[in-house]
Amino acid sequence: MVINSDNKIAYICSRCGNGIRRSLNLFSFSDGLEHAISCPVCGNNLVRMKKSKKNSFDLSAKCVYCGETHHKIISAHDMRRGIFGALKCPIADLGAVFYGSNGKQLSDAMTDVFKVMEELMAEYEKPSSDLQIRSMTTQNSHIKSSIEQEMLNAFGTLNREQNISCVCGNTEIAVSISDDHKILLRCAVCGKEKKYDITKDNLLRLINTSFVVLSD
Repeated sequence: MVINSDNKIAYICSRCGNGIRRSLNLFSFSDGLEHAISCPVCGNNLVRMKKSKKNSFDLSAKCVYCGETHHKIISAHDMRRGIFGALKCPIADLGAVFYGSNGKQLSDAMTDVFKVMEELMAEYEKPSSDLQIRSMTTQNSHIKSSIEQEMLNAFGTLNREQNISCVCGNTEIAVSISDDHKILLRCAVCGKEKKYDITKDNLLRLINTSFVVLSD
């Protein structure tokens, strides 16, 4: 049996938004254990794969579009021959994770996804009076919601570890969503506030931040 040794997996990280391509060694899946495929940028390991007892591969990933975890069973035949395929989001009806041995197919698929993501984010940032009621609006809101949740999780982690403080010296900081739909940090002692726009760029900066100070 010929096994393609050049299998790869490509996806957009649901945490930092970077495009990732990783090689897959099918022989490493022979133990039946679940293997995490980590993002080299932020360390997110929410893409996972394992070989099942039915001689197939179970691929799962936290979706960059809707934030939910999706699964796909891939036949061993397709994996061993490096046949191109995709794990699709049923809500956005778009590919979230791609696999196969054909580098051009993977690159083209990722390019298409980035174009769609840019269109969705541009649509979201238009004034509400210009928005039209269509499926793109729904897909876009799922993306924004996913970024919002990841930012709240990151601020929550910093807060629990007392790595958010105010210039007044207090480390008791409330984290919430403001009325204008931004991440709001508020000092429980002096009331000083700091707001963050819910964007992919701010999420990436936050992931690489170890300390936050509420200052002017």
